[in-house]
Formats: sequence, C-alpha cells, structure tokens
Amino acid sequence: MNIVTKTAMSNFRRNKSRNILIGIAILLTTVLLTAVPTVLFGVFDLENAAVLEFYPTYDVMFRDVDEKTADQLFKDDRLTEVGLREDPAYVVTPESNISVGMVFADESVCRQNRIELKEGRLPEGADEIVVSQGFLEMKKEGVYSVMVSKAFADEIIPEGKHFYRFYGCLKETKGQSTDRIENEIEKIGEDYGIKEESIVPNTEMLNALYRDSAAYAGLVIFMIVIVMAGILTIYSIYYVSMLGRVQEYGKLRAIGATKKQIRSLVLREGFAVAFAAVPLGIVLGTGSGAAALHRILNLSLSANQLLAETMKNLLEDGEVSIIHLWIVGLAVLIAFATVYLALLYPMKIASKITPVEAIRYQGENTKKKKQKERKGYIELNTRKLTISNLGRNRKRTVVTILTLGVTGIFFMAVATVLSCMNEKVMANEDVRSDIYVNIDSWQEI
Repeated sequence: MNIVTKTAMSNFRRNKSRNILIGIAILLTTVLLTAVPTVLFGVFDLENAAVLEFYPTYDVMFRDVDEKTADQLFKDDRLTEVGLREDPAYVVTPESNISVGMVFADESVCRQNRIELKEGRLPEGADEIVVSQGFLEMKKEGVYSVMVSKAFADEIIPEGKHFYRFYGCLKETKGQSTDRIENEIEKIGEDYGIKEESIVPNTEMLNALYRDSAAYAGLVIFMIVIVMAGILTIYSIYYVSMLGRVQEYGKLRAIGATKKQIRSLVLREGFAVAFAAVPLGIVLGTGSGAAALHRILNLSLSANQLLAETMKNLLEDGEVSIIHLWIVGLAVLIAFATVYLALLYPMKIASKITPVEAIRYQGENTKKKKQKERKGYIELNTRKLTISNLGRNRKRTVVTILTLGVTGIFFMAVATVLSCMNEKVMANEDVRSDIYVNIDSWQEI
C-alpha cells in the first residue's frame, strides 16, 4: 500500500461525519438505481411468463373475413401461423338459458388458443364432433361449445357465403414496439378492405412480449435524474467540507506531494466511501425492489386479475427470477461513475492549492480579483451573522441551495408517484362506469 492510499484511508477514518453523509447519498443513489429497474423489468418478465402460460399466442384476429380474402391472407408474406375459425351453427335446446355453439377451428387456431383434447383428435368428417364433459351433462345454465369439421361447415353453408375469423402472427416483430406492430396489423387490414371494428389485435400478448420505447426512455430519464441528484449531493458535501481541508492539502504540497497525488488522494478517499456504500445499496435496492413488486401485484385489482394472480404465483414459486446480474452490474457502474463525476471539481480545487495559498484560502476562485471593501454592521444579531456568512462564499451558498432544491424536487416527485398507489383509488378507478344504476319511475294521474 503506497503513501497516497495510506493517507486516503487515514482521512477516511478521521472524517467520519462527512463520510457518513456522503455514504448515505451514495447508498440512496445505488438503492434507486437498483430498485427501479428491478421493479420495471420484473413486471415485464412476470407478465411475459404469465401471458405465455395461458393467453392465446396469435397477434391478430380479423373478423367477418370472406373466402376470397381468407385465401389472400393465407398467401400474404407478412403473416405466419395462420388459421381459420367459423361458427356454422348453434344447437337449439328447450331451455332458453342454455347456449351451445358449433365451432370449426383448424389445428393452427386450436394451438394458438391453447385448445387441447384430452382424448381423440379434431373432427374431419361431416359426421364427426368433439364435445366437452360439460356439454354431455348439461345440468345447468351456461354457454357450451362443440367442435365440428370444415366438411360439416361446407355442408350446411353454401359456397361463397362463408365468413371466417382469421388468426395469424406477424413475421417481422423482432425489435419493434407494440405501437408499430399494431400499426402494421391495421395496415394489413386496410389492404384487404377489412373494417376497423373487425381488426382485433391480441393486446395482452403484444403488451407482454413487445415494449413501447417510451417505457425505456422514461427509465433512462428517471435514472439520469437520480444520477444528477447524486452528483449534486456528493459534490456539495465535498465542496462545503473543502474549506476545512485546505491547510491539510497545503502541507502535503509543502512536503512534496504533486497535483496528481492530491487528486488521487481525494479520489481514493471518495471511492473508499463508495466501496462501503455501494454493496449495501445493491442489497437494499434489490430487496426493496422485490418488496415493491409484491406490493404492486397485491394491488392489482383490474379486469386482468387472473394475469396478476398468475404473476404473483410465478414470483412466489421462484419460477421467474427478478434479479438480473446486468441490472446489478449497471447500478454498480453508474454509482461509481456518479461518485467520480462528483469528485472531479473537488479534485481540481484541492490540486491547485499551494502552501502559500493554503494560509488565506476561503474557497473562492484562486484568480486575483480587486478586493472590495467589506461592509459591517453597527449591531449584530443571528440574522445578520447568517446573511454575512452566506455572502462570504456565494458560490458555495448557491451550490448548496441548488443541491437541496433539486434533491427536494426529486424526492417530492417520487413521493407523489408512490402516494398515488392507493388500493382504494385504484379499485374505484377500475370499476367506475362498469355498473350503471338507473331508476325509471312514473305516476298515474
């Protein structure tokens, strides 16, 4: 261990109060840099896994597609995994509260809609049918379906009168956002004259698998704000504390320390604090991110309750890991970069101090300026002393106020977002307008 490192470690142990403040700033910065991406990408991964577990896998369904259009869509190079479904007939029952539909669906549609037969195969002949256990019992009201073949549909519907539901996936989706995929789906529908209300994107699947670039842009902006707040906070602490260290640096220069060694001394002392705070911040950030993710899933009271429950089960069973090494590595890298950027100016100030300047240095610019006559007060009180002290080093005062202001704005913004996560408000917003109660009354005269 060389003399610079020994001196830095000695200063690290001696300046406990300042290092604790800096450590807290680095700790909070690291916690936010870890927790926010953990929550965001944890939701992405869990939703992706949950959707893939039980949601249909097609990208789009076109309703009321005639035979000619269906043939053209089958040949379209932009689509893959294409298939047809048709509801050619209904079973008439004496009970009005029982509905039975007869459905033709090819293998592709069955696969994409996760329809699996416990026994047998899909019907092929006009006299073949697949039914469910519920249909065989039919003891209570409900909606039932039976599967028939294309031969049956062709037998009861004349040629040219068929109207299908066409299912398919886009070939080129890699690297595209949900908005671009939906725009491409709409364009395909327009090319074949399909009405807008008949174009049905599989929104749940698309939102789970493909992300809008705005989500990543928002994350980047949020992390930049975190870094800026961390830089200002750490820098202001070092800048304010530099006044008491001037003579120390001047003595080091007097015994032969170079400017490079002084800069290295300040940097190593700052990094010693970072090496203690960053690992703890990673642990706390990962833990708080996981706790926040559990909280978010517990507050999921929307129509996608099944999706939220599946995500929660996947998280609790450990089937989906929300801890990503790249998030941890990125947080560590950004945290140390934040400390380095915050130390640049304090290193510059410390390295410019000479033994002579150390005697009279008060933190102002080292360039010679015309001295102004200092104005005093006839009577002193606490307010006048405070104003005098603040005006003695205006740059330091401005930096401190700016840091406190930016940090306060940042934490108020985060607190505002978190305060909006109220389960009662979420529930009220979600069910509002789902139920209407109207009273019709009249009076006979």
